[in-house]
Amino acid sequence: MINLETIFLVLIMVLLAFSIRMVGEHQRIALFRFGRFAGLKGPGVVMVVPFMDRECKVTLGDHGELLAGGMGKFRGFQMPVVVSTAIQIGASITVVGFTKEGLLVA
Repeated sequence: MINLETIFLVLIMVLLAFSIRMVGEHQRIALFRFGRFAGLKGPGVVMVVPFMDRECKVTLGDHGELLAGGMGKFRGFQMPVVVSTAIQIGASITVVGFTKEGLLVA
């Protein structure tokens, strides 16, 4: 007979298995908690809470579009960017680095 503790332990292990992500050296995960930007995570092991968080993996060299208000659009997600040169709104941008404030683009 299966007891309640065993069921609880199996559920926790399944939840943990769906939460762990590996992020490469030249990648970051842009984490969105309940639809709001929660920051860049990585490299290494990253925990993503299922049903609360959405993620967008960003790699050096990814292309996007510059939006107003210091935001950029990559793969349908809007995230903060730090512009290293003078670029007009609507221009194509490329990820050249990562900062605490957001993606470094040129």
